Amino acid sequence: AGIWTTLVVRRRPAWRFVLGGSLALVAWGVAAAMRAHNGGFVNVYIPLHWLASAGFGFGVVELGRWRPGWSMSALMAVAAVFQLAWLGGGLEPRRMVPTRADVAAGDAIVASLAETCHGEILSPYAAWLPTHVGQPPSWHLIALWDIQHTPSPFRYGLRRISKAAEAHRWACVIEGGNPKIGAGIPEHYRAALRFSVPPKVFVPKTGWRVRPTAILVPKEEAP
Repeated sequence: AGIWTTLVVRRRPAWRFVLGGSLALVAWGVAAAMRAHNGGFVNVYIPLHWLASAGFGFGVVELGRWRPGWSMSALMAVAAVFQLAWLGGGLEPRRMVPTRADVAAGDAIVASLAETCHGEILSPYAAWLPTHVGQPPSWHLIALWDIQHTPSPFRYGLRRISKAAEAHRWACVIEGGNPKIGAGIPEHYRAALRFSVPPKVFVPKTGWRVRPTAILVPKEEAP
């Protein structure tokens, strides 16, 4: 299909626009399907964002070849300025700034980790959190999801994680709501402390609004 498309485009340059439009429709369809399937994960739009960015540049070049001259160059310049202004107008940096309540909740959670966890911490819902108490960052939950797929060549990693949980490799495991971590964690760890955080506090400002909910410790060490 790729060879056939290349030959057609070379013989009929005008078909480049048809090809570009077709790619745009495919990217839109894939992004829409992924968004509908996975819900709140903004990263599924990456193919569409890439195509929109690259497509604008290619479109400017092709239109310049089709109608060379100052008028087309001026039109494309206006379109580029409009696009940048539209994107800039949609940015709301203040929404991304943590509130005082966010900071207070985060400080309280970090203090709880420092008091309770004396060793390596598994925190898939907030992989950066252990670094605030001098521990290495955790692997992220999406890494576990990726190897859980049946055709994954790394599915054997699930057994390694389960064995690590059974051996109590982690001094603490930080839970984060649903879906649960699984992989042997519920069988070998239990809640030692549950965080009391007000609604809509200490959650990501965009994307999946997940946050730490509890500290789990090895079962025989739990109070």
